[in-house]
Amino acid sequence: MEHCWTLYVDVLLLQCDGNLFDAISVAIKAALFNTRIPKVQMIEDEEGTKEIELSDDPYDCMRLDVENVPCIVTLCKIGHRHVVDATLQEKACSMASLLVAVTRKGTITCVRKVGGGSLDPESVFEMIELKSIQWNKEKTDVVLEDIHRFTINDNLSSKLFTT
Repeated sequence: MEHCWTLYVDVLLLQCDGNLFDAISVAIKAALFNTRIPKVQMIEDEEGTKEIELSDDPYDCMRLDVENVPCIVTLCKIGHRHVVDATLQEKACSMASLLVAVTRKGTITCVRKVGGGSLDPESVFEMIELKSIQWNKEKTDVVLEDIHRFTINDNLSSKLFTT
């Protein structure tokens, strides 16, 4: 018998200065990276009834693999230029934006146009081809390095206090 976990993500916005989807996607990826799932065993009694047993040990858990979880990159078209990570003022000058979900390996998993203006197909392909993939790789690498560093320090300090 297989089992699965269902995760819900709630996001509370305290301030919005632009690139909301970008920030939320990075925050969710960081939260998932730091999530620990308790190990579970399926136990079957003599009657064939199956029960789930959770480990009592707080360190007996597994981490989620977030390597291929995409991050969102917002690209704005202002005139004939494409802007990555536009400020609120730059977004106000843009007629349309493109949200591109990209994995760390550069796989595009979703593309969505937002805003009232239109984008010609050539612009869309230019925006997607290079800028979003490069930007996401740089952003994801920096964020994951910070998360790794924080998690290692957090694990060391929690083990010091529990012994």
